[in-house]
Amino acid sequence: MGDHTITLTATDSEQATGSTDISVTIEAPPEQPPTAVISAPVDGASFNEGVAVVFVGSGSDPDGPEQLPESAFAWTSDLDRAIGTGRTFSRSDLSLGNHTITLSVTDEQNLTGTTTVGIRITLGVGAVSYAADIQPYFDDNCVACHAGGTGQEGVNLDSYAAVMAGGDNGDLVVAGDSNQTRVRRMAPRSFRTSRTGSTKGHSTTEVSLCSEPGPGGHGPGSAQARAPCGERARPIA
Repeated sequence: MGDHTITLTATDSEQATGSTDISVTIEAPPEQPPTAVISAPVDGASFNEGVAVVFVGSGSDPDGPEQLPESAFAWTSDLDRAIGTGRTFSRSDLSLGNHTITLSVTDEQNLTGTTTVGIRITLGVGAVSYAADIQPYFDDNCVACHAGGTGQEGVNLDSYAAVMAGGDNGDLVVAGDSNQTRVRRMAPRSFRTSRTGSTKGHSTTEVSLCSEPGPGGHGPGSAQARAPCGERARPIA
């Protein structure tokens, strides 16, 4: 590295010479970001709610020390934001749904390398049935305004068939995609209970909704009426 003068000299048969030169500068290569590797969980892994998910990562800095400090490793989820630091840790409280897990490794020059995996947190087999868990919730909290074929915005929640029929603005349940399931997104609003007539909010209520309705899902008469539900909304503080 540094400044160099490069000279070319030519000599003929009479031993006469001529020369020319140029100046060049050899610079240090640019700093490279560290590498990031996720060993666990593997991409596409699925875990039941409440199960401890072990995270294991590694990284190296081609321009820095052989051993990066634990503080160089930061983990995030697109659903839960920051979830941990260091090469390894575990979490058993991840939100239900599909997560994109990102490991970011940052070196002394503040350069960052990242890598991602996708995982899914589910309710698990036997957690929810429509008749036993979902319809009673609708009965208590929703049917005062959404029943009898005359529900607000065409939304009727007094039976499985009514839920699957949708409303004026389209489907209420999207199979396999709880984020697009409108009736789940409606749940955190205040409601008037049909039993007491009082108005209250969802301060401690968890809404269980099926993301795979119909044959093979949680509908009445389903052969898998207690199969895994797609996702459950978290308690609203």
